[in-house]
Amino acid sequence: MKVYLVDDDSEEADLFADAASKVNQTVEIVWYADVMEALENLLKEDVEAPVLLFLDLNIPKVSGKDLLRLLRQNKATSQIPVVIYSTSISKKDIEDTAPYNVTSYLQKPEDFTTLCNKLAALLTPFA
Repeated sequence: MKVYLVDDDSEEADLFADAASKVNQTVEIVWYADVMEALENLLKEDVEAPVLLFLDLNIPKVSGKDLLRLLRQNKATSQIPVVIYSTSISKKDIEDTAPYNVTSYLQKPEDFTTLCNKLAALLTPFA
């Protein structure tokens, strides 16, 4: 099961990958620190689409909100389930992403166990 994580923080990405593999050993995390690199890869015809994409909003240069908008505008990527994965739980961020049909909005948990529990709930329907 291929899952993408778009997040500019390598420590967060390592923690996420550890938690995801603890929850489901068949999960393959593909990590991108750069939004445009993730988009370019998603648009390649010979690349398998992820079953789920976790997206941080606060990424330098091109934001996660920009990537979400671009994904939804493109026929090839418009149906990829996206989970917003961010430290922000601001009402504005939630409202800004709601029109783009996000699957879920997950605030980055403070501890590993909570992250594992949240990922289990999100990944199980796709396993």
